[in-house]
Amino acid sequence: AAPKPEIKSTLWLSSSNWWAMMFLVLIQIIYVTMVYGPIAAFLVELFPTRIRYTSMSLPYHIGNGIFGGLVPYIATFLVESTKTAENPTGDRLAGLFYPMVIAGVCLLIGSVYMPSRTDKNEHRE
Repeated sequence: AAPKPEIKSTLWLSSSNWWAMMFLVLIQIIYVTMVYGPIAAFLVELFPTRIRYTSMSLPYHIGNGIFGGLVPYIATFLVESTKTAENPTGDRLAGLFYPMVIAGVCLLIGSVYMPSRTDKNEHRE
């Protein structure tokens, strides 16, 4: 028989800690909805009707698949690369730099190349 591990693999939340954790999850849900709520309206207005679905879906899912899918691997690599003899655990926050850099690059590209919608007559009556 295999020996039982000495560290439990589950985390039991105490009654006082449970409400704090649920509150933090609620805050995260609010942040996610603040991001993903306007995305649909933004992407719909960005492309002409004839090519709208493909123009929205293809880059969105490729970008999320490649950049979002690589986050755990690149974050782990960044944390592992910061390990030294003086700091054997590495910098646990080093993995946050990859998503921050990707978000910054996307902001710059979007700011430069996104067309201005102020000249078009959107509200025809």
